[in-house]
Amino acid sequence: NTYRNAGATDREIAVGRKSLAIDPTDPVPNVLVALALAQSTRDTDLDKEDRLNEASKDAQRAIDNIDTGMAIPPNTPPEKVQSAKSSILEMAYETEGTVAMTKKDFPAAETAFRKGLQVDPAKPDGVLYLRLAISLDNQKKYPEATEAADNAIKYTQAGSEAQNLANQEKTRLQKLMGSSTPAATSAAPTAQ
Repeated sequence: NTYRNAGATDREIAVGRKSLAIDPTDPVPNVLVALALAQSTRDTDLDKEDRLNEASKDAQRAIDNIDTGMAIPPNTPPEKVQSAKSSILEMAYETEGTVAMTKKDFPAAETAFRKGLQVDPAKPDGVLYLRLAISLDNQKKYPEATEAADNAIKYTQAGSEAQNLANQEKTRLQKLMGSSTPAATSAAPTAQ
């Protein structure tokens, strides 16, 4: 978490891998390594496929071990445990969606982002809605993408980069739905 918060992705991944060598079932380092790999992998990386495969495996391992692999201090209130589990699951599904988008498998990305949004519907994640909008846009599901973009705008912090991107996506979608010549439009965003 310290390296993640400092933006030191390579160190975050290295320390996470060391933690996983000690306990490969712990969902926390699994999901942190998975998300860091998914978000930092670029099309030009020579080890792109290896990084994406590792991210997918780690995310799935976090999901599989969410109820058995977490070290929970005694007397932890159940609502805190549930909140931590929800956060881990959201990040795991976000990872799966990000990996699918990087591979340009937009239906799989849509499915993963929807699963992430279903984890805790009472606390919607605006960034997940933005990523869902982009995955829908790339499938030419413009009305659904517009709805997701609206939710992204609603659930992101006012003035944040995510909200600005959501507004840009909504504007793009409105132009596409109002246009009869899709060839005249720019390409949909694809990742991150």
